[in-house]
Amino acid sequence: MLLPLLRSAALAAAFSLASLAASAQTFGEFLTNPELPVTFMGADYSAVRYYGPPLTVDAGEMKGLFIKINDLLVQESGKYDIASALRRKNPPNYAIFLAESVNQRLDTTTLIVPRGQAPRPAFTVQTIERMVGQYNYPAGSAGVGLVLVVESIEKNEEQEVFWATFVDMSTKRLLYTEKMGGTGNGFGFRNHWAHGLNDGIKTMKSHYGQWKKKVAKS
Repeated sequence: MLLPLLRSAALAAAFSLASLAASAQTFGEFLTNPELPVTFMGADYSAVRYYGPPLTVDAGEMKGLFIKINDLLVQESGKYDIASALRRKNPPNYAIFLAESVNQRLDTTTLIVPRGQAPRPAFTVQTIERMVGQYNYPAGSAGVGLVLVVESIEKNEEQEVFWATFVDMSTKRLLYTEKMGGTGNGFGFRNHWAHGLNDGIKTMKSHYGQWKKKVAKS
């Protein structure tokens, strides 16, 4: 579900539609042709901020657990069903090394935001565009890639905020991005916040028809 507390989500969608229109043919073909493959590039935690009590997990442990979340998305692909969400006839290709490589750069000294400190400014479409443009795509990359760029984890509200982002892997061009949110749930840090990402995968499935309408109107 798209969380109501994400007040900037509607604005983000408006900006992302402009990006979609600029490359509507490519993304439009993807939406309307279920035979076209998608490559899942993982969850990008390279610039995430954690708000609220960290409980028993310190920043260094969190960084390692983000890697395990990405591994889980692949190992339990039937549960985190990207193919179904994006109406694909075949399972996605996986290239989570792209997200994992930038996740190594995560600064653990700024990861957990101290109580009382003002939140960091929210991501914009331009933020996302810059981030995905810095990925080290392998030579010969082609087709549409999907990455979940995680902006924040808010423990007190049990919210994980991220951007579902589609990229032309041959040009590094942003095709479409939409701000989403999910709820933390489950035992252990890894499962708890992987659940939030799964909420987003389900949101993509429910928004798919809306995306096709946007493409048709652009």
